[in-house]
Amino acid sequence: MEPIRLADAYARYHAKIPRGQPVLSAIATDGALVLSCDSGKFDRPQKNVLRYQDALSADATASRHKTALGTHLKQAQDGDLPIRLVLVTPPKGPLPRIIGVRPDLTGKLVEFDGDRFSVDFSRPLAPPVEKARLRRKR
Repeated sequence: MEPIRLADAYARYHAKIPRGQPVLSAIATDGALVLSCDSGKFDRPQKNVLRYQDALSADATASRHKTALGTHLKQAQDGDLPIRLVLVTPPKGPLPRIIGVRPDLTGKLVEFDGDRFSVDFSRPLAPPVEKARLRRKR
C-alpha cells in the first residue's frame, strides 16, 4: 500500500472532500460510504473479517466532522450501504501519518447506536469458477 494524500484516497473511491480538510467520511458517487479508519482500532473477530470499532465521542476532530460522520453512518445503516476503507496510520515520532486505500476490502456496518459503531471489512467472495470440460482424444 503506497502512502497518498487524504483527498487522493477519497478520490480513488470517487468521493470528493474539501482540500486540506481532516474529513472522517464521505459518500462516493456510487452511493458507498468512504470511511477514514485509524489503523490501531481494528481486530479480527473471526477468520476473513477485519472489524473496525470506534465512537463519535472518542474522536478529537472538530464537531462538524463528527456530525457529518454520524449522518453518513445513519445513511449507511438505513440504506445498507457498502463501506470503503481509507486506512490512516497515525504519525510515530518523526515519521508522518500514512494514508492508504484498501479497495480489496468491502465493509458492512454491523452496529451503530448514535455514538459507538462497528464495521466488518472482508474481501468479496469470488464467483465460483466452472470446471472446464476435458475432451478426450480419439
